[in-house]
Amino acid sequence: MSVKNLKKQRQLRLMVLAFFAMVIALFTFDLDRYGLFDVDEAIFTQATVQMLESDDYVTPYYNTEPRYHKPPLIYWLQAASMHTFEEISPFTARLPSALLAVMTIFVFFMFIEGMTGSLRYALTASAVLGFSLSYLVIARAAIADMALNFFMLTAILFFISNIYAKQRRLMPQIVGGLMFGLAILTKGPIAIFVVGGVVLIAMLVRGNFWYNLKCVNPLIVGAMALLVFMPWVVLIIQDKGFDFFKEFLIVHNWERFANGLGVSHTSSPYYYFIILLIGFSPWVLFVPGSIVWLCRTGWGKIRSADPMDALPVIGFLWFLMVFVFFSFSSTKLAHYIVPGLPGLALLVAARLDDLPNYPTFKFNLIWMVPAAIVFGLVFWAFKFLPDVLAGKGPMYEAIKAIPNLSIDLPVDDPQLLALLSLPVEMPQTPIFLGAIVMVGITLAVVFSASGYRHATVVAGATSWMMLMLINFGLVPVVYEYQQQPLANIGHKIADTYNSSTDEVYYFQLHRPSVRFISGVPFTPIDRASQFLDMPYQPERMM
Repeated sequence: MSVKNLKKQRQLRLMVLAFFAMVIALFTFDLDRYGLFDVDEAIFTQATVQMLESDDYVTPYYNTEPRYHKPPLIYWLQAASMHTFEEISPFTARLPSALLAVMTIFVFFMFIEGMTGSLRYALTASAVLGFSLSYLVIARAAIADMALNFFMLTAILFFISNIYAKQRRLMPQIVGGLMFGLAILTKGPIAIFVVGGVVLIAMLVRGNFWYNLKCVNPLIVGAMALLVFMPWVVLIIQDKGFDFFKEFLIVHNWERFANGLGVSHTSSPYYYFIILLIGFSPWVLFVPGSIVWLCRTGWGKIRSADPMDALPVIGFLWFLMVFVFFSFSSTKLAHYIVPGLPGLALLVAARLDDLPNYPTFKFNLIWMVPAAIVFGLVFWAFKFLPDVLAGKGPMYEAIKAIPNLSIDLPVDDPQLLALLSLPVEMPQTPIFLGAIVMVGITLAVVFSASGYRHATVVAGATSWMMLMLINFGLVPVVYEYQQQPLANIGHKIADTYNSSTDEVYYFQLHRPSVRFISGVPFTPIDRASQFLDMPYQPERMM
């Protein structure tokens, strides 16, 4: 290797160290800066607390009722965190997701470098995946999705690496099978669909299907997966019979997909286009060009034995499979398509790595630069949003002065207006955030049109700064508006509740964060008259 190449490799290694320092800071720093959000974070954490209190690690419970929504692995991980640090807090609840997020990026990086031999491609793909808003959200949330993505991605990478190895090996099938089993134990059948679908894509792309099937032997993989999740299956059947699986498989899997779980969980078939536009920014600006680049340069190499040629094709089909599947689902939540983002990162990273040979077409600047500016302006406008919605301030007056404006301002929802009237101090963060995004992403787009790989560095640095500012500047403000009033209620209940005389009821409005903070079980009632019909006992009214 020449002195010049050695110098480049040394620079890349230093960039890798800097990158992982940035990843650790982004995902793990100050996890308890704000409290738990409703509904998912609070309900997962409260279920874990009740698991610790009851010493029942087989059947999850929430508010004294069995919780059949998810298998127990995420509760076990949160319980281990709480036990290790001897505290129950947002920090210990979120820590498993944060650590698994860092591990996911590390595993992704190591496998890509090992398969392709390209340190730069591995670093770029890891940055595209890790420095995206959708990934950050689940990385710092006390929910099951980060654990699911870690185990699924690890299993997929073990299987694909064995398919593209010069000689098939047994160990990747064993370890991959164990990871596959842990993914099922985290969230159930969705792991079978994603892992099975991606591996099938890789087998078809690679060619020689029957040889590839021996590289991912279903008997070996299935046996390892069963070894992981079957002990819990036996225990839960002994404890609850088949009730858990009836509700979990039929209601929380089939019914979610086929019929939805309510208006708040459903949306149009175009929902995930919007989610991708927001959650995968700024990298989403490079997706159209990456698809065009793949059609021009990649499909001809689809049967290549070189993973560097095959991974962009596999990645695109991987993402497309997940995206299309959940677009047809009746239940839509923003984090559902996150399992497809590693595939999209493989495609976009390959495109960015090939910029010197195929620069971004100059005419793309016509839409890419304005899109970057608009994205920055959206952040900038966040500072004025509460005043605008509440009908006050100079920005509100400027908007109302626009002729033929069909937007009804201020809002007339009493609950929203009450939240907007809270004494929350809006920081200057949105102004800085908007400026950084507009300048940084515009510069990255211009570099990409000139064929400079500096575009990746600029986009990555801008993304990291954007996510840090969102996490530590904007999310706490959202918490103060959305959650702090509920937290105050929870603390009030905790301070005044007398277990011998008091009982807490809830009607329609269910907020697990109040249950978590107060530590008091709630009794649900079906109708308001049910409460009014009770004997009047002032000491029972809370």
